[in-house]
Amino acid sequence: MMNDFSVDMNEYLPLRDVVFNTLRKAILKGELKPGERLMEIALAERLGVSRTPVREAMRKLELEGLVVMVPRRGAQVANITEKDLNDVLEVRITLENMAIEKACANMTDADIRKLEQAGLVQVLTEQGSHGNEKRCRAAVDKILVDIRDSEKDSGKNTYTAEVKIGYYSDYQVFPTCGLATVREVIGQMDDPRYFDFPKRVDAGILWFTRGYVEYRIPNELPAGMKMDRLALSVELSSEAPGVNNNWPSDISFFLNDVRLGSWMSPGDFGDVHGIFTPDWWMASLNQYGLLKRIEISDRGTFVDGLKISDVTMEQLNLDYKSPIRFRFQVEDDAENVGGLTLFGKGFGNYNQDMEVQISYSPAVRSR
Repeated sequence: MMNDFSVDMNEYLPLRDVVFNTLRKAILKGELKPGERLMEIALAERLGVSRTPVREAMRKLELEGLVVMVPRRGAQVANITEKDLNDVLEVRITLENMAIEKACANMTDADIRKLEQAGLVQVLTEQGSHGNEKRCRAAVDKILVDIRDSEKDSGKNTYTAEVKIGYYSDYQVFPTCGLATVREVIGQMDDPRYFDFPKRVDAGILWFTRGYVEYRIPNELPAGMKMDRLALSVELSSEAPGVNNNWPSDISFFLNDVRLGSWMSPGDFGDVHGIFTPDWWMASLNQYGLLKRIEISDRGTFVDGLKISDVTMEQLNLDYKSPIRFRFQVEDDAENVGGLTLFGKGFGNYNQDMEVQISYSPAVRSR
């Protein structure tokens, strides 16, 4: 007999995802019991939807291992026991410890002592085939490294600026698309009109399948100065229907309408909840991205130190009077039109908005 649960139609999600989340929650909470048959017609009537989103939700639940398809019986809730969960955890712990042990085997005693002092590994003494042996085990589950710029970039001829994800000055986006603050989705998903809403300035995340968003970066160069280098750090990923870690997307970068080059995002990441992503954010939506550093200098344009084009700052010829317009775009003719997600404060793994650093020097006047 089906338990008392209902679909939350207030969620700003496609109907198939609303149904998926409702059924997933019911299974995990035990409202749908292991072995219980899941009849499309009965579920559709219970949730007040058609059979199509129920069928699509069943497929996703099967991929997650929460539902199994039984010949001549149809779908039923998978029998997930406490032992199954413990077995998975035991295998994971074993593999992680084996990886640590192999890494430690290639380290010197001094290296291991440094890791132990930092609280990253535990050194245990165990009885081995040749007497007492030292073994290393991980002491932490996750490490987040925040690398700041070197001193050479923090001199008097450098300034920094922070641009919020929602502070774009121009856009053209196509569904799937949307934006949200740390408290709520802005308007409705997959409707580009909401990119014009005043609340968008508070957005901590935005996404679209193709199109662009453009930002005006403050120009704080003193009079008579020219720009030598612009470095921009931002967390981004692809945008897939739902989430898909293997969803490549060619994301292009423009500065004052000059195409700087592109970088291929490998996927729209949703395998785990983002470190800073709000708890209310649905598991079927973008969770985190990759922190990328785009830099334009007199040597060319680079992403994380890898050259993507020969476009130089000298060619762009920016000075204290120049506008600075930076655009992220998924072009219609790209090989991989896989969308774009931008993460700001309150979302993703880095809890930062777009961080910009600009270096400058006196402009050489022609005689």
